[in-house]
Amino acid sequence: VIGNSGSALREVQGDSITEKLCSQEKAAFVKSRDPYNMAGDYNQFGLMGGLSTMGAAFDRGMVLALSIADDTAQRMQWLDSKLPAGASPEAPGVARGPCELSWGD
Repeated sequence: VIGNSGSALREVQGDSITEKLCSQEKAAFVKSRDPYNMAGDYNQFGLMGGLSTMGAAFDRGMVLALSIADDTAQRMQWLDSKLPAGASPEAPGVARGPCELSWGD
């Protein structure tokens, strides 16, 4: 048996996906929120019922749908750059990869 790894964030404690861990992660990653999408509560997952609602949806059955798209307006920065622009790369969730904001053309 291979155990789950623990959280690498000091403010997020645990090694299992629980309601508490999800709430702690939402609070820790708030600085990486898109400044152009500030409407509503940041913890939409919790507001929509969290893990229990997700578990009920799994019980009803799901189909995996995967879409890969090129985001020419943002040059795929959401995937492998540092966003939001101007935020400290030290903040959890900001450094999403090694690419510079100017790359991707």
